Amino acid sequence: ASDGSMIRMIGASPVINHAGHAAFAARFTLGGSTDSGAGILAEDDEGLQLIARLGQQAPGTGGDTFFDDFNNIISVGTPAFNSADQVAFFAGLGGDEFGQGIWATDLSGVLRLVVRNGDEIEVGLGDVRTISGLSFTQGSGGEDGLSDGFNDMGQIAFLARFTDGSEGIFITTVPVPEPTGVALAVIGCI
Repeated sequence: ASDGSMIRMIGASPVINHAGHAAFAARFTLGGSTDSGAGILAEDDEGLQLIARLGQQAPGTGGDTFFDDFNNIISVGTPAFNSADQVAFFAGLGGDEFGQGIWATDLSGVLRLVVRNGDEIEVGLGDVRTISGLSFTQGSGGEDGLSDGFNDMGQIAFLARFTDGSEGIFITTVPVPEPTGVALAVIGCI
């Protein structure tokens, strides 16, 4: 980059959306300084944007809870990226709270928590279950024919496993309300 920034992609390949923009995981040094790290970057009409970085306070979490596991993200795949330049990704947490979750940018580019381990979901009238694990298909920009858990309407499909041994497939839209009030469509729950 002309400002001395260096970006080195790591792990999986970048994804390109319908607008011709790219999203990827990378190690970086910003502006030729000693400010370096690893994170998720995405391009929009304004240029390359840092979406999330290792060590950053994880939105929607409390205390000193931060993104701690981009290496796992990178080994699993690159983020999902829709034609509205919204990015969704799976991340591990460290600090005051541990676990994993899914985050995504809303239409204004604000990073929001979608869902994470420990959240409760009402799967039926009065049937509330606690999430013990999550799966989310990422690694596509929607233009490559690969499966994708994030569509151009900002909807995210994910699999939630619960502490009682059941699991279900859910759809939610970014932005989402606080996790305890998440409005979800249940596709199937067993």
